[in-house]
Amino acid sequence: KKDSFPDYLNLLSIDNIVLSILQTARYAESNRLGYIFYYQVLEYCAYYYMDADFKRQISTIIRRPDLYINWDKYLPEFIEKFQTNFNPKSNNSDSHRMDKVICEYCYMSDICDELQLNADYFSQEQNFDGGFSTQPLLPNGKIDAAMDLRALKLRERLEKIRNVLVHARESRENCVILPSEEN
Repeated sequence: KKDSFPDYLNLLSIDNIVLSILQTARYAESNRLGYIFYYQVLEYCAYYYMDADFKRQISTIIRRPDLYINWDKYLPEFIEKFQTNFNPKSNNSDSHRMDKVICEYCYMSDICDELQLNADYFSQEQNFDGGFSTQPLLPNGKIDAAMDLRALKLRERLEKIRNVLVHARESRENCVILPSEEN
């Protein structure tokens, strides 16, 4: 029938933890807490991120028709793939995975929209109570069409801000963003 409901829908599964953190961030009582919760979404997604090549390697093992019967034969290969992928010395650190998440799931066009709306703010150095300062994201005050997320060093900037917000106890040693009215 042409008017029947389809048997299958092509939908994305949405992680309830991510949704909960996003909702908490949206309704946070302060920008400081909101920022920390939004950053936590990136951390969570980066923690569980697996790049396409690793997924393909694991899928190749899992889809073998004799996997159930010969599990002992495939288990060492399976373990080796995981150890290689999550080896701290590999190019798969938390920061590297977060870079991948940002570049794969965030769109420069969306970020450009925000930059454009707040170009005056992002074209100036920002100095915070506590001594922390950020360099302009848009040094010339203009958005370059050729910009990409890696060129903006977005993850490094976000991570640095998160660290100075969370580690205020280290203010005697580092510049931080204090929870003050000015900030």
